Amino acid sequence: MLTTEEVRFIRNWDIQRKGGKGSYFGLYLSVGTIVGSIGVFFLMSMIKFGLPPLPILVTIPAISFTLTLIYCIYSWNSNEKRWKKIIKRVVEEGKKVSDFTEEERFKEV
Repeated sequence: MLTTEEVRFIRNWDIQRKGGKGSYFGLYLSVGTIVGSIGVFFLMSMIKFGLPPLPILVTIPAISFTLTLIYCIYSWNSNEKRWKKIIKRVVEEGKKVSDFTEEERFKEV
């Protein structure tokens, strides 16, 4: 039997998966890079680092992009692994995922 958390996860991850890796990575890489860069610039201004030279202004978004990419890959793989584990358990319990009614699959939990 699925817990409410697992039902919520399956519903939300199904929506994310339908868009594919491209849209998932595109969204989270762009937002993560922007937020990470703003965060670093904010911290630099808080410690009165001043306006950094041009190479640093290019390096900070590049590092932010790289870290966000690593996190996106980890997050996608982790969620996919969790989704497959839950689906496998459901199938082993004898109830096919397609046997869920629309209400069960998309109910607000």
